[in-house]
Amino acid sequence: MKHHTYVFEFPHWEIVEVSGPDAKDFLHRITSADFRNYLGNGPLSGTMLTALGKILFYFDAAPNARRDGYMLVSPRISESSAVVELEKLHFAENVTIRSARPEWRFFRVLTNLNDLPNLFDRQITMELNQWTVDHWPLELKYPDAPTRDFGVLTNEPNVTPQLASEDLSEYFRIASAFPASGLELDGSTIPLEAGLTKAVHENKGCYPGQEVIERIRSIGQTARVLGRIRGSGTRPTKGMNIFGDTDSAAVVATLTSSAQAPNSSQWVGLAYFSRLFAQGKKHAVGTLQNGAPVTIDFVDTGAKRA
Repeated sequence: MKHHTYVFEFPHWEIVEVSGPDAKDFLHRITSADFRNYLGNGPLSGTMLTALGKILFYFDAAPNARRDGYMLVSPRISESSAVVELEKLHFAENVTIRSARPEWRFFRVLTNLNDLPNLFDRQITMELNQWTVDHWPLELKYPDAPTRDFGVLTNEPNVTPQLASEDLSEYFRIASAFPASGLELDGSTIPLEAGLTKAVHENKGCYPGQEVIERIRSIGQTARVLGRIRGSGTRPTKGMNIFGDTDSAAVVATLTSSAQAPNSSQWVGLAYFSRLFAQGKKHAVGTLQNGAPVTIDFVDTGAKRA
């Protein structure tokens, strides 16, 4: 069976290098990621939060080439950059914080994907927030020059990767229920409600916003919950209302983004649902304002549901 390898580039994500003798302790102290116990095996997800637990920026981190610090890739959530936010808490620590663009580019690579026309019909399993297809993960990669051959990224002989289109990239993002800056992520977002549980590490010690996060975990609920919506037919547009299955007059969410599955009538979308509608559920059904039925899958908020 023929397989494909797709390269997903994230040209609008920031790439930041934090290096120096104090880089590990500095990042451990000011972010929600457990850098002190990070061994560099795969990407480390984290957030930098306000004192109220709201996201300043989300990131994936990996050791830099010199092994004296870390590369952070981050979708810009506000007008302020990750470099600026990091510098605000940089005092006497012996670290250097710099933007690593344009000499670095950020890609994720999806391997062993069968023909796209059969993509949706194969009932692929998209793990929420994991970016996986048939348990093949998209990996964090850092080519060291803009002209680096995509083939170098795959570590597979005789494979010619294809650069994924923006539409295909958006489909995979939404199908995996990964929130996007300006759509599901902004300065009012708490990471747990967006399903970014792997970016908020437990038992790692104090960091800005930790008290709010731990309070939510102990209470067992967030004010709202991100959900993935699945349907067929004409793809709905951003802003369309979603109604619950028990009270047709109650709007339980408003669509934040959507994408058509490749070569299929199926579509996927994302929306934040009210706590009362999502509480105690992993899945639900509803209808769009045009009457079309939809299936809803809720992300794991890391808070115990009643």
